[in-house]
Amino acid sequence: GRSRRLSPETLRKWLSRFRVGGLAGLADRKRSDSGATSVPTALVEKIRTLRAEHPRWSLAVLFRFLYRENAWNGRTPSAAALYRFCRSAGLERKPASPDDCRSFAFEEFGSLWVADFLHGPRIQVGKERRKTYIHVILDDATRFVVAAGVFLRESVDVLIAELKQAVRCHGVPQRFYSDNGAAYRSRHLRVVGGRLQIQMPHTPPYRPQGRGKIERFFRTVREQFLNVTPAHTLADLRQGFQAWIALYHQTLHETLGCAPLQKRVSVSSACRVVPEGIPIDPLFFMERRCRVYNDGTIRFRRKAFEVTDCLPGSRITVFYDPEDGTKIWYGDTYQPARPLNRESNARRYQRPPARKETPS
Repeated sequence: GRSRRLSPETLRKWLSRFRVGGLAGLADRKRSDSGATSVPTALVEKIRTLRAEHPRWSLAVLFRFLYRENAWNGRTPSAAALYRFCRSAGLERKPASPDDCRSFAFEEFGSLWVADFLHGPRIQVGKERRKTYIHVILDDATRFVVAAGVFLRESVDVLIAELKQAVRCHGVPQRFYSDNGAAYRSRHLRVVGGRLQIQMPHTPPYRPQGRGKIERFFRTVREQFLNVTPAHTLADLRQGFQAWIALYHQTLHETLGCAPLQKRVSVSSACRVVPEGIPIDPLFFMERRCRVYNDGTIRFRRKAFEVTDCLPGSRITVFYDPEDGTKIWYGDTYQPARPLNRESNARRYQRPPARKETPS
């Protein structure tokens, strides 16, 4: 067997218990407070009430709520005591029932688009290695990739640019489904969804089953592209990924029974086409509130812009393209704001030199 080291004090204690009670004296003793808890009754009732109202909350979330509501000071009783009590009392998070997880599939293209980020490999960019992110928007009914790209950041700017490209090519979908990431919970995406009248459901917390199709697609990306096609530069990775997407669209999909491209052209589309007279770019502009200074200018990204027809001291809403921060618009009519040019303003009152009349 294994050898164990015991301190002399432990041996002395065992010998003393044997002399008093024999072999029975060496048996483990039950704690006198076994089954009792140090959690106050008021806190117990609060925990039971919260668990009944929120059966899918984790214990950590539940304890944070108790702390914010001043029902628990975070120290007494300890968090370990609360965890032991909840486990013994059967107050842990309830598992999802089979009725809550149902397989679904839409029939029309554009009824539901699913979007997510995939963490890609590190690529040499300049003098450093940068992590890459693959963003994909996938149609639920056809498994057709409506937009995809490789980027160096996981941000709302990337998301909006990809969604704009998809809307420009295919139209406005009915639903845009995503997880609870910061980019998908951003105010900018909510504003764009309101302008385009797109429903934007999110995956419930701790319930990733609804995004099974795009997670399965990402698994295919890893197995058939990232693990097979090595890339050393960002341009190579982007070019290779677009080539793989084109091949994926023409490959037999086991669930569909045909290729995604064939499924795309064989079903009807639920997307709404943006009318030709309406430009698409302003629908995806970001908004920001800016203060108008006494000289009729606003500050945006450390640059000054002139809005001379606005009241000094007021706040106005400016609109800008996240891909191009050098141009901004303001007002309900999207008037362009001019970059401040102090030299030009200094010459605006100068009279042009009088023209010399030539003798006839």
